[in-house]
Amino acid sequence: MTGDENMTHGDGPIEAGRDEVTRRRFLSSAATAAGLLGIEAGTQALAGRCAASTPDWPALRGRIRGEILAADAPDFLAERDRLVWNALKPDRVPDGIVRVEDEEDVVEAVNFARENGLKVVVRGGGHSWCGLSVRHGGMTIDLSALSGSWIDAATGTAVIQPVISNRELARRLGEHGLAFPIGHCPTVKASGYLLNGGMSWNMGHWGPACASVRAIEMVTADGRKVKASATEHPDLFWAARGCGPGMFAVATRFHLKCYPLPRAITQSTYFFSLNDLEDAADEVAALGRKMPAFVELSIFLIKAPPELADRCRDANGKVCMVTAVAFGMTREESEAALAPLEAGPVLAKALSRRINEPSGFEALAVAAGQSWPEGHRNLCENQCSRAKSSEMLMALRDHFIAAPSAKSVVVFCQSTGPRDLLEPSPDMALSMDATSYGGVWSIWEDARDDAANRKWHDEAVALMRPLTARHYIGETDIVQDPSRARGSYSAETWERLEEVRNRYDPGGVFFGFLGGTRRP
Repeated sequence: MTGDENMTHGDGPIEAGRDEVTRRRFLSSAATAAGLLGIEAGTQALAGRCAASTPDWPALRGRIRGEILAADAPDFLAERDRLVWNALKPDRVPDGIVRVEDEEDVVEAVNFARENGLKVVVRGGGHSWCGLSVRHGGMTIDLSALSGSWIDAATGTAVIQPVISNRELARRLGEHGLAFPIGHCPTVKASGYLLNGGMSWNMGHWGPACASVRAIEMVTADGRKVKASATEHPDLFWAARGCGPGMFAVATRFHLKCYPLPRAITQSTYFFSLNDLEDAADEVAALGRKMPAFVELSIFLIKAPPELADRCRDANGKVCMVTAVAFGMTREESEAALAPLEAGPVLAKALSRRINEPSGFEALAVAAGQSWPEGHRNLCENQCSRAKSSEMLMALRDHFIAAPSAKSVVVFCQSTGPRDLLEPSPDMALSMDATSYGGVWSIWEDARDDAANRKWHDEAVALMRPLTARHYIGETDIVQDPSRARGSYSAETWERLEEVRNRYDPGGVFFGFLGGTRRP
């Protein structure tokens, strides 16, 4: 297995030397082990509360290599805001932020939190749409320094730390002729993406990303380092593949199954007038079933590109875009996979088309980054559905035309091949059953436009609600509507998650889905 040259740690602000930190860690671990039998009973009393007095942060500072920022620091609120990718920042205020430098720091941080009655939330890349890495009170464990990877091309496997991005993972694997079902947004980090389940590129063929996770190294609420897999801690492994923000351990390494790199990724793109939306959506859904599962088929409602703006004036400059991406190994294989689209009579009416364009993971990342740009204010809501795509899109059509921001996007991914896009599996907590997946992303820049965009977004969500079977926990706003947490899982899955959580975190050290999401 080859180590990545980026596996280095920056110098933290802790002045104590490595030997002194190691000595203190040993003493701390010994004390923890000695008192382990009394911990569970003691931590039961801590569930649901944060520390009654100011935590002794200097005591933790002597036990870790990383950085500690307490809530009374002069720049704390600015640092808190940096934890969240979304420019729409939460007003919640944690008691402290611990930026760990290594996995031993994670152990010490969890032990300190438990000993001091601090609830814990984990920040990977901070890409939660509703800012779930920032809670009110408690400790935020920031994993930003853990971004390494080890790749074994011979076995087609990789081990990654939690804060490597989709884009960087694709690049590093590509150098070895490998690929993984990465996410669409290039800046999203592995941690939240994989724990949520991972709505991935080429999902129809490779499945959601968590299906290709073979083991996860974690730190549990009692400070133990464990490796969870199908044979070790199987219930914890089951929960970690789909529990997302409700997870009750800190994932520090993911063991991945990788795939041969598709050598001829190819894309076809069609633009339609919104007057043809219903017919186009019906035809795309029907043709998708005639295409192989390694084609990713999506329907967007977006702002028309400049060359089509005049032809879309009757729809306020909005257009329907259909994209089909084939992850073939040869040019011939990809072009044959996309060929059914050219036989569609409705698709022949496209305002514009680009057929069989060579692509790749980097090109896909660039395009996705343009659709979900950095530095913007975002609201997101998704749905998993078995309703017709045309029914979902037509429910939103007129409302989308009137969107206050031209940057907002509606997108639904379609099933290709004989299988449904999302099928439940008993092996993971991710429990969705749908022929299509997508929703509304409200995107704007100016805070003065918050009220108009929030109102429009809430109305769009209401229009989708009758057609929504379930949510995807990684792209639903459980702060605005807490019922969406439970609405992301089957009743059986939710019940099992609670049972496994109570076993691994009986004292409620971790915030869970909703703890600390609202200020008192």
